[in-house]
Amino acid sequence: MTMGQIPAYPEWSWSQSRHHLLTECKRKYYYHYYGSYPGWLAEASDEAKRLYRLKQLRTLNLVFGEVMHRLAHVALQRWERERALPGEEELQHIARMLLNQAVRDSRDPVEWWETPTRRTMLHELYYGGTLPAELVAELKERLPLCIRHLLQSTSLRERCGSATAETVEAEHLSKWFLEETKVYVKVDWIYRVGEKWVVVDWKTGEKEDAHATQLKWYGLYLHQCYHVPLSQIELRAEYLLTGECEQFGVTEQDMDEALGRMHASVREMRELLADPERNAPLPEESFPATSDERTCLWCNFQEACSARR
Repeated sequence: MTMGQIPAYPEWSWSQSRHHLLTECKRKYYYHYYGSYPGWLAEASDEAKRLYRLKQLRTLNLVFGEVMHRLAHVALQRWERERALPGEEELQHIARMLLNQAVRDSRDPVEWWETPTRRTMLHELYYGGTLPAELVAELKERLPLCIRHLLQSTSLRERCGSATAETVEAEHLSKWFLEETKVYVKVDWIYRVGEKWVVVDWKTGEKEDAHATQLKWYGLYLHQCYHVPLSQIELRAEYLLTGECEQFGVTEQDMDEALGRMHASVREMRELLADPERNAPLPEESFPATSDERTCLWCNFQEACSARR
């Protein structure tokens, strides 16, 4: 595919991750969704190619979280296929293999540049050249705890303990429409037990207030697309580091608030467009950079950000 065969601008859509980037830093949002387009093409500009590759960077904490989500999916698939869960040692072996592969990938920047979506480049190695020893030691301690809590989690135990429970979705990218806006959603796991529908979000870090909002958006998706009565929806954040399961019911007020936040987020994104019909953005300078130094410290676009020059 060449530049003449694709739209001049990326697809207009909304997602929870897109909203998160917008609130974190508008300049980062611009680089991720607009500046990097279509950087995967050979004839794209050098800047688009660079931004496209930078958007693929992963912090070690993020990779750890992705690995734990992978293990949750492995455990769930094993149960669906064999009615047995993998053991802790097996999951630890898989996790170490995936984490070590991420480090090996990161030590070959030339190969990563050629295939940035098929290989991993760790943010810490790209910008700092080394992995922080304290973080590596911390994640080594976290790994067996998270795996144990995963296998003992409220949701997995309920699924395995019920002959009638069935998975509805697991790590599936779905879409629906909020008026004219396509909304992408990828829920970690949805399953049914009788009339109850359970939405599960695996968390590998500390509690954050934003987690409840995220779960309510998932509940809205379930209500809108599967037409599940609110009284039958249960939202769960499974905190694998501590083993705690935080559970929420869903009310009409929750859904109204979740819908209101989505509409407000969409409006804010649309205000940053020069041509909403084509999803053409305003100039880069119209996307202000954050003043939060920690956000800048872990931003993928440090070397490209004009606000840092």
